[in-house]
Amino acid sequence: MARREIVAINMFIGQLTCELTNAILKRIIREQRPTDKLGDGYGMPSSHAQFVGYFAVFSILHLYTRVYLNYHTPTQVIVGYVIGSIFAACWFVLVEYVLRPIGVLKKAVDSPVAKYFYVKDSINVPNVLKVEYSHWKNVETDKVK
Repeated sequence: MARREIVAINMFIGQLTCELTNAILKRIIREQRPTDKLGDGYGMPSSHAQFVGYFAVFSILHLYTRVYLNYHTPTQVIVGYVIGSIFAACWFVLVEYVLRPIGVLKKAVDSPVAKYFYVKDSINVPNVLKVEYSHWKNVETDKVK
């Protein structure tokens, strides 16, 4: 995005459209979540799965263009994809099963730099949207007073 590449902008606009589609589908399908302890709202389709699916397919198609436009050979693209996939899996395991349990992420979020940029970790908030909306509503109510 920093270079204003149309591909990145296209991907971002597509993702926003995908999110809007998800919100509409949830209101049409109205399937409850498997448990009410994990947040409000409907569960079908999963917005997280739809988000990941969008980026997965977009990324695969983008990889195809690397070969189609003759920027790389199929082998170069496949090896890059495999290395990136292995790295992603290792990074996820490192962050979620090593660094988070020993408090590294909490220390990072509590750092002055993270506070300056309002970095937060909402993993333990059951319904982030509801919390953020309630906060916004309180701010709006205070403005009226």
